[in-house]
Amino acid sequence: MPILSYSQVGNKKDILGAGVQDSVLGTSIVLKDNSLIYQKVFSSDKSRPDLLMELKNFLTTTKGFKLENETDKQISGQLIDYVVNYKMFGGSSLGSGALLKYPIAAKVIIQVKDSAYRISIFDMAFKGLVNPITFAKSDLELSEAVTTNKRSKISNKELAINTLTILDKDLTSSFDLNIKRISEF
Repeated sequence: MPILSYSQVGNKKDILGAGVQDSVLGTSIVLKDNSLIYQKVFSSDKSRPDLLMELKNFLTTTKGFKLENETDKQISGQLIDYVVNYKMFGGSSLGSGALLKYPIAAKVIIQVKDSAYRISIFDMAFKGLVNPITFAKSDLELSEAVTTNKRSKISNKELAINTLTILDKDLTSSFDLNIKRISEF
């Protein structure tokens, strides 16, 4: 039996932390207090002031990010019309891309320490979904789309898991300062 099969022995709530109800294995997406949150810590070799300045400069070029507030320890803002590059991470327009092709709005908080920053993205919603019968546009909260039992558990359906996995990969790629961007070559 693989060693990893023993990695989650015990109560899942104890492993995930207080308030966390569920998670998607291998991602930084958790269901906490009936809402999905992307939360990840990235390392850096910079001091807090230098890292804060680099993040602020980086965020001005990040697709769909709007800066709202900044302190010496935290940056907050919003994602507005953020588009996931689902094809880059193996999604298809009929599968996980069916939702991910719509722009996302979300709240963002980035907490900065020496040598690390933690990004939290929450209140995520797909904007402008079209009803195929009435053609009316509406928004759909991510938590509503991929959870079950009144948002108490992440759906175990392949489509929900793939959607969250691709979203995780895209957000990680977009907010990791350590990734070399094409413009840096």
